[in-house]
Amino acid sequence: MKINSECRALVTTGNEKFFSNGLDLDHMKTFTDQKRQLAEYVAELNKLCVRLLLFPLPTVAAISGHAFGGGALMAFAHDLRVMRQDKGWMCLNEILLDVSFTPVLLAIVRAKVPPGPIQTQAVLQAKRYTANEAVKCGIVDQVADQSQLVNTAVLMANDFLGKHGLKRETLHSFKKDLYISVVQTYSGQVRS
Repeated sequence: MKINSECRALVTTGNEKFFSNGLDLDHMKTFTDQKRQLAEYVAELNKLCVRLLLFPLPTVAAISGHAFGGGALMAFAHDLRVMRQDKGWMCLNEILLDVSFTPVLLAIVRAKVPPGPIQTQAVLQAKRYTANEAVKCGIVDQVADQSQLVNTAVLMANDFLGKHGLKRETLHSFKKDLYISVVQTYSGQVRS
C-alpha cells in the first residue's frame, strides 16, 4: 500500500443532518442468512473503529449532525471530536434497539466515555447529548457553527500535531499502548 506522506491528519464528517446513524438497519433486514451476515457486518464496524482508533495520524470527527449507535462509536474512535452547535444529537441507542455491543465496541466506549454517571447514562439510558452537553461531560472536545465545523476540526488536528509534528510510527505505537484493552479484545476476536 502506498502511503501519502503529504497527509498530516484525518478529518471525517457527514452531511448537514447526519454525521452517521451507524449500521443500516433496513439493509440488515434483507439478510438471508441473518446470523452469518450480521456477524460479518458487525465485524466490519469493529474493524473500522479499531482502524480509526489506531490510525497513525491525528483523527478528528467533525460531527455535522446526528451521531447515533455505530455513528457515535465511529466518532468515539477518533482522537478528537468537534460537534455542530445548533443541530444533532450524539447517542448510543443500542439498548433501545435490543442490540448488544460487541466486546471491541464496548472496550472503545470504556476507553472514550468517562466512567460513572456519564457512562451509565450513555450506555444504559441511551441519553441523547446535544453538542453543549457532550462537551460538558467530556465526550466531545469542542463545538462549532456549521460553517466553521471542518475548519475547526483542521485547526484541532494541527494543534494535536504541535509545532514539530509527530512521527506516524510513534503515534501509532502510543495509540496501541493507550488503547491496549481494545487491541487485545480485537486481537482475540480476529483469531477466533
